[in-house]
Amino acid sequence: MLLECIHPSELDLSFVQIITFAFGYRLVFYSTDVKMTLSDNTVYQMKISDYWLLARHDATTNLSSFSQCMCFGDIFDSSTNELIIADFSQYFKDIHSNLKHYEFKIKAFKGIKIINEISHLEAPSGIIIFKCKGKDKIILDLAVASGPYIYVYRKLSPYYKYILPSLQPQPNELQLWEQAREGKLTAEELRKKLEELKCEFYKFTSRSIRYQQLPSNHLHEFFNTYRVIPLEKQTVATCLSKMSKQHSGPNSWDCLIVGTESCFVYIYDSVSHNSLCQFSLPSVPVHLNAVGSYDIDYHILVTCRNGRIYSIKRGETNVNLYVDAESQIIGLVRTNKAVIVACMDQTVRGFSLQGRPVWRVRHSCEILTITPMNLISSNNRNHEIYYILCLSDGSVHVYCDQHLCDTCITWIPSIQNNDTDNNTSNHSTNIVSSNLDSTKKTVNKQNKNQSGKLIDYYLKKPDPIVACCFGKYDREVNTLILISQGGHMFILIAKRSANFIPMNVIQSRTNGQLNSLNIPKKSKLFMDLTLREQLNAPQMYRQFMRDLCFIKRSVASNFLNMLQNHSNPIPIAGFGEQIKLNVHVQGLGPDYTLICEVVQIKDGAMSIVKGLYIIILFNASVYHVDPVLIPERCRTLILTQYIQKSLFLERIKIPYSDIHEVTIFSSSICHRNLNELTEMIKFYSLCNCQFSASNSTILIQRFILTINACSTFLCYLYILQ
Repeated sequence: MLLECIHPSELDLSFVQIITFAFGYRLVFYSTDVKMTLSDNTVYQMKISDYWLLARHDATTNLSSFSQCMCFGDIFDSSTNELIIADFSQYFKDIHSNLKHYEFKIKAFKGIKIINEISHLEAPSGIIIFKCKGKDKIILDLAVASGPYIYVYRKLSPYYKYILPSLQPQPNELQLWEQAREGKLTAEELRKKLEELKCEFYKFTSRSIRYQQLPSNHLHEFFNTYRVIPLEKQTVATCLSKMSKQHSGPNSWDCLIVGTESCFVYIYDSVSHNSLCQFSLPSVPVHLNAVGSYDIDYHILVTCRNGRIYSIKRGETNVNLYVDAESQIIGLVRTNKAVIVACMDQTVRGFSLQGRPVWRVRHSCEILTITPMNLISSNNRNHEIYYILCLSDGSVHVYCDQHLCDTCITWIPSIQNNDTDNNTSNHSTNIVSSNLDSTKKTVNKQNKNQSGKLIDYYLKKPDPIVACCFGKYDREVNTLILISQGGHMFILIAKRSANFIPMNVIQSRTNGQLNSLNIPKKSKLFMDLTLREQLNAPQMYRQFMRDLCFIKRSVASNFLNMLQNHSNPIPIAGFGEQIKLNVHVQGLGPDYTLICEVVQIKDGAMSIVKGLYIIILFNASVYHVDPVLIPERCRTLILTQYIQKSLFLERIKIPYSDIHEVTIFSSSICHRNLNELTEMIKFYSLCNCQFSASNSTILIQRFILTINACSTFLCYLYILQ
């Protein structure tokens, strides 16, 4: 995004003059000579958070700028930072005429005064302060991206101009202008021929686009002036950034990174003024974010008009798709552990450094701008990078990832007082804006009880912030500059005691809360033991290895016993699958619930184990078990002998019962044992269970039985072969 502000249709206006301006990213809407009419007597008062100090509120500057056209820097080598702003206010006043010579200004502020300003003929799309190599030291220069040029100023004096590479015009368009230069086409014929090529309108040069938009009375003048000039297609810079050339130290100069309307990204050396490399993108770049150094390693994130973010890395000739934001992107902020993107669908999305979506926050109104906030404070020990979010309702918020830390500015509604005497008596302290018709009103008493500081700034409707910049200004390290839609400039300073902690978030233990280890002092006993260890190191080492071998032997012995007792999941003969049986008892008596869970354990198992049965064995004179409600016939089994060897064992304790057994075995084994019956033992709840396959451990089947018991017993679970 190069330009952005609130559409005037959101305001209650009696007369609005709206202009559209195609510049870099998208259409920009602005209004002039606005008169506001409201049916009620409600006014809004600005409230500032307790974490901030309002150092300056200037309603007379009448600035119109954007976040990418604001920066801090010590351009005069005075050990204090100045504020550099590209001002569009004069352009918005002169926009009504198509042929008028527009003028833009680059203004430098020091403290609360304008110390210098530079006139510009083309609209700036971005300004930055970068380090350049001087004669004996590194100095700071100002770079302004404007049209097909990158202007470099040293101490606000012209120093160098980069010219972006020109492109080859379309053959059909070039042929028409050649015919016009030779006199074969008139002004009307040329315009008609160009209109027939509207299918390639987006590929035209700026001359052809301007020629088709001219009124008829200015057509011949433009035709006679430009038809003799060779046709060239110049690209336009849409975004500007920087990164270190050699290393990240203070003695390294910077490289300039420029995105153009022709879908290219160029990297220039600020010392040799040569183009180091260029990258082609699928869409027009609108934001750049670079880390690292060009000679060692770097990573550039480029947001484009198609709503996608592309990644450029050292050693790669092609750009890679980093993430798709699924909406037009307003701004991008990179923190230590995430990439935060503000979108036009009123959402802020967080992505990991690898490009995976992590979180998303939707806001109640439109997002106007997003700016990183690198707070330098003793309270910010973790060096968290916050970001500032400006919304269309006039509020300004401070966030850390997806968590709200502070609401810097809000607008509080109040009822104006009809007593005009009170309004005029304090007129000397009023802040008046000709565009927004600000007036001094009395405050409703309920606002005085709210947290924060109420400012004597009253409007009929909240004045949203359209541009902001955070950094070191003058001698203050944490300064926030805000420019509202009405042209007001606010200078806020973060208090040194400000602690931006996320609201409504459970905080984990911080470094300050860690308990220090209680290390005892070196006693005589400690010194004796230390000396003993030094003298008997070989013997102590052999004793340690002996104990370690003994522990390993004990573990191996216990593991062997576990295998012999079949108390671990093992494959069932004939199936080659691993299963596990878990039995739980619920209840306090005399009614109990026996829950049996059969689990198949094997990674990547694709087969389904079938034909297994679960049998409940118990003493019928002590217990009564209801049959499981499964649509299958219940069977009674009689066994000749007690089975001593089992493949699986699960021990269950039930209060006040005798010993009984729960058994799983295959259907073929079941029918074989039925032929060897001599002793009568009753079995209930014979049911078939089915297994399902998956890539991980699965709960196969759950059986719930009700047991009536009156004594303590131990339950064994078996799998029979």
